[in-house]
Amino acid sequence: MSNYEIVLVDITARELSEDAWYKLGGRGDEIYAKVNGEDIRPLNAPFFWKFDAPDKSEKITREIFTGDEGSEASFCLMEQDKLSAHDALGTIRIKTENGKVELIETAGASYKGKDGECCHIVDFYGLPHCKYEVRFCVKCFERI
Repeated sequence: MSNYEIVLVDITARELSEDAWYKLGGRGDEIYAKVNGEDIRPLNAPFFWKFDAPDKSEKITREIFTGDEGSEASFCLMEQDKLSAHDALGTIRIKTENGKVELIETAGASYKGKDGECCHIVDFYGLPHCKYEVRFCVKCFERI
């Protein structure tokens, strides 16, 4: 039986949701995530990752999920709005089995494959004119 650890490595803005508004003096995008409905945010204020320009990247390196063989989780990337409901940028399902992890696409998210560091790359694009790239690393531990 194996135990799995999923680590959120980084988030990169490709196209901002609030880019036009930011250029007029607005706040840019405020990003956080949800795993199985629970908020994943920076540990210190302002409690979101701030993106004010395309290609800005935030290094995170934070464990977001651990589970045994056959476990599943839902990861949703969110854009926080001050005056209205927060927007979901897309969701992926994370499934563990047979010694590997599968990232399953749902609305607003596309799995892009692995990079040279063996991190899984997912594009989130659930809002018009908005796109973020997220990298995840997986650790698999065999119980002794």
